[in-house]
Amino acid sequence: MLRATLLLAALALSACAATSSPSDPSAIPGTGFVGRVVLHGPAPERARHGLEPALAAITGSDEYVDELWLVDGEGGVQNAVVLLEPLGDTPAPPLEPAQTALFEKVGAWYEPRVLVIPAGTTVTLSNRNSICNGFVARARRNEGFNTTLSIGMERTSKFDAPEAVHVICDARPYMRGAIVAVDTPHHRLTGADGRFAFQDLAPGRYRLRVWHEAGGWVKGLGEVLVVGGEQLRREVSLAAPGD
Repeated sequence: MLRATLLLAALALSACAATSSPSDPSAIPGTGFVGRVVLHGPAPERARHGLEPALAAITGSDEYVDELWLVDGEGGVQNAVVLLEPLGDTPAPPLEPAQTALFEKVGAWYEPRVLVIPAGTTVTLSNRNSICNGFVARARRNEGFNTTLSIGMERTSKFDAPEAVHVICDARPYMRGAIVAVDTPHHRLTGADGRFAFQDLAPGRYRLRVWHEAGGWVKGLGEVLVVGGEQLRREVSLAAPGD
């Protein structure tokens, strides 16, 4: 399995204070934290895997291009998990389990590639249309699973504790994904451009955490101080293998 070391590089933090007049509160932006996760250096070449005829018929292609590193033209990294964990007496909404959470085998891949859920959520594992039936998750803090599901079948697995769990198929190692259970209501998954946004945060101190499937949690990101009526902006850089 391709592994990467994630590191903190060229962190830029700027606070943009609201310039609107207090007499017009509707024009003051909500307290928020926005930013982007970017790749430091060139994007790794995406691995290509030839598909057997039965899978090719399902997917419409005779190969699968791995989605471990999805990077746009400006270095934005997709599928990075970004958390803000309230510290001290900083208030936070209650952590509520998701009412629905689906992790599905579709053709030659899992969908979504990375599923982020509040701890306590029950995840439905499902096989939509794949001849590859394996779902394997070797967890440390949760039950994990090692099961096969034929087309149309499903089962559930509850994630009580916060943990990032890789999901693989033992028969076809290129089929992989991740389920990330978190213990903060402030969580985001970066989009195709690597951007994330938190709005209407309570003023206070937060710990910033970032996770990517290639190498886990980024070390040493530190704290974020949110002040009412300000928008914080930050860029977090990841390093690919060999950097």
